[in-house]
Amino acid sequence: MTMTRQPHKKWTPEEDVDLDQRFLGGAFPPEIAHALGRSELAIRARLAKHKLLPGITADDLEFFSALRAKPLEPILPSSEQNIYPIVEPIPSVDIQQAFHRFHFVYGIVNPRNQVYVGYTQDVWHRVRQHNRNVGAVATKNSGPWFPFSIYCFAAEVDARSMETYIHRNFKEFTERTEISLCEVLSQIGVPFNLAELVRV
Repeated sequence: MTMTRQPHKKWTPEEDVDLDQRFLGGAFPPEIAHALGRSELAIRARLAKHKLLPGITADDLEFFSALRAKPLEPILPSSEQNIYPIVEPIPSVDIQQAFHRFHFVYGIVNPRNQVYVGYTQDVWHRVRQHNRNVGAVATKNSGPWFPFSIYCFAAEVDARSMETYIHRNFKEFTERTEISLCEVLSQIGVPFNLAELVRV
């Protein structure tokens, strides 16, 4: 399978920098592919290598293979059917990339009734890090950790502000999330007691 329009051309350090800057600057993979003269699949694979997107799956390969095999049909505006075809395809929203632009404040709890609150742009990756003892120092060797509360923000400053607020108002936070904490702890067989929860 041909991964790129330039299958034998290796990625240069300059192209890698350009790729990352475009992606972090808000460009979608199809736009980057057009600008760099490579396929969208190659762009996604490279971004995955840079840990900016999840890895390419078999489903992705099947999707892009089917996409290449399907001829594009002209799209007609509803008000001008059969008069002026639209030559450019309507851009679609890249949900995967859009999701990685959000900022999250998350709460996790362990079987010892310890609660940790942090900030991240990838909640599940961060929880895995905590459970591998490569997350925050406060969560080392005290897992497993289970998420019970996640707040989502479009701007980092709002997420950071919420994280600070929770740290300063821990009791209020645990009271607001009491039902979620009870639900998570009951699923792992730990008796819930709001008074015993401690922040690490």
